[in-house]
Amino acid sequence: MTQRTAHMDLEWHNPSEDAWQADLPAIPGYTNADGNDSFVTVVYDDDGSDTPWEAVATIFPSQGGVVNLDCWTMMGFNPMGESADDVMQAVDDMDVYDFSYALEGKGIEPMVDEDGEYVVASRRTAHMDLDWVSVDDSYIANMPDIPGYKFDPVQSFVSIDTEFGPTWECIFNIDGLDNVPESAAFMRWDDGVMSVWITSHDLGIRNTHTAQEMMDIIENLSPEDIAQELMNLGIEPVND
Repeated sequence: MTQRTAHMDLEWHNPSEDAWQADLPAIPGYTNADGNDSFVTVVYDDDGSDTPWEAVATIFPSQGGVVNLDCWTMMGFNPMGESADDVMQAVDDMDVYDFSYALEGKGIEPMVDEDGEYVVASRRTAHMDLDWVSVDDSYIANMPDIPGYKFDPVQSFVSIDTEFGPTWECIFNIDGLDNVPESAAFMRWDDGVMSVWITSHDLGIRNTHTAQEMMDIIENLSPEDIAQELMNLGIEPVND
C-alpha cells in the first residue's frame, strides 16, 4: 500500500465558542474531500477530565452516505488535550492515510488501482442546496425532490433542533407518500396523510455541537441518500 508521507496543514475556524473546524484534504481511496466539504471538528466535552477537548471527523465517502470517525480510534493519534490548540496540532500532525485506513477498517472498501494502491475517487456531485429558516430554537428547510418519490414540497421538510438534549440533531419529515407500510410511519395526520420521519441517527449521523455543523452535514447528503433510506423502510419508489 502507498507509503504514508503527507501530513495535513489545515485552516481552522471557530464556528462556536466550544468548537473548532477545518475542511479535510482529499482522502486517498475515497471521496475527493477537498471539494466535498468533509471536515474535522475539535469540540469541548466538559466531562470532568483533565483533557476535555477531542476531535471528530465527518466524511462523505464517494461510496455513499456519511461516516463519523472519532479520531481516538485512529492509530497513532492522541485525540484529547487540555486545550483546543493541543488537539488541533495533533490533527494537523496526522496523515491523510489515517482516514483512509479508518474508513477501510469500518468495511467501506476503497478504490484502488491495478497495483492495489489507493486512488482518489471522483467526488460526489449531488448535494442538497437548502434554504434554512430559523424558527424559535430550530432551523427548517423544505425538502428537495427525492428521485423515485413524490410528495408535497411545502409540507415535507428537514429540521434541526436541540429538543432531545444540548446537541443538535435532524429529522426529515416526509408527507404524502404512497404505499407506506405501517412499520415505517411514525405519525399519521388526521386527514389520512401518512408522515414518515427519518432521523439523522437513521443515516449514521451523530449529534453535533452547533447548528451550522448539522446543516453542513445535511447539505452534503444527496437526495439519493434519502431515497435509499426510504427503500430501507420498505417504501418502494414510484418511477412514473
